[in-house]
Amino acid sequence: MLAGGRLRRRDPDRATAMSERLYCTIAGVIFSIAALIHLGRLCAGWDLVLAGWPVPLSLSWIAFFACGALGGGGLWLGSRGTD
Repeated sequence: MLAGGRLRRRDPDRATAMSERLYCTIAGVIFSIAALIHLGRLCAGWDLVLAGWPVPLSLSWIAFFACGALGGGGLWLGSRGTD
């Protein structure tokens, strides 16, 4: 609000826009958490059954490296440059 009770106009595109850096950082954090969950499954030997199919631990190795690469890349992209 401005002085005198007048409302300031807001740019509708800016109100809902997310910066590329913020998007990459959030995606990087989510993928990093997923990688840590897969690593936890690998270390603890947790069983995972999807629709009656026992998921082998080898798939968690693949998912761990894929999520780790995507998470690291997202965090790296989110940390460079300016908005």
